[in-house]
Amino acid sequence: RKVANCINGSYAVYAGPGSGKSTTLLYRVGNLHSLGKTLCVTFTNEAAKNLRTRCGKEFPRVDPECFSTLHSLALKFAYKHADAFPFPLSDNPLAVDGAASRAVFEATQNKINYTAFTSWVSLQKRKRISPQQAVFTAEASNEKLDYAIAYKRYQASLKKQGVLDFDDLIYFMVEILESRPDIIEEWQYYYVMMDDAQDACELDWRLLQLITEKHKNFMAVGDAGQCHPPGTLITILDKPANRGKGINSPATFKQV
Repeated sequence: RKVANCINGSYAVYAGPGSGKSTTLLYRVGNLHSLGKTLCVTFTNEAAKNLRTRCGKEFPRVDPECFSTLHSLALKFAYKHADAFPFPLSDNPLAVDGAASRAVFEATQNKINYTAFTSWVSLQKRKRISPQQAVFTAEASNEKLDYAIAYKRYQASLKKQGVLDFDDLIYFMVEILESRPDIIEEWQYYYVMMDDAQDACELDWRLLQLITEKHKNFMAVGDAGQCHPPGTLITILDKPANRGKGINSPATFKQV
């Protein structure tokens, strides 16, 4: 109840599996929606769909589209602001599996393991490392040069098709919001909540920071004991050196 009734400010909520995180976020959205534009972010389409369904039943006046994944939000952004991207986008800007796979094979020429390459490229994008930066670093260190060159070819192939891969969606949304004051104003939310915050990477946090820049009302809900992907900003609380650190996001949190 305390979490659902929090209003202004930034909050970190620590909660384990089965503790009612989703229900709490649902009721917080129900409490806040009439006060301003609200967004509740989850990490899977299934979780967002479940929250939208429950919202329709329990809070019929709330726009169910306020429950979304970051990638779904970024895809809407791509459709709406296609002219702001650094290259022309196709009518369907998200690279489907076939287009992405074709771009990978063209880039690697079957000389690099597919899974290893796509994972490496994803990590570069989550760290906001461009193909040019990757090549420069690889040449200086003499490491992963084949990956970096293939990364550059891969991006060129996507550009030629006018499509974005999954990581590009957030990467370019962040780039555009940082450089276009007219557009970022349109994407300001009064209240933003994020479920499973332990899975967020640096790029995710930057996007959340940008869309809460004006009102600075943000709540991160997570379980610091769960797995943490490369690039995450979550520390493991049960390690003695990390106790008290918690969720290292761009905001200053009140712990709930």
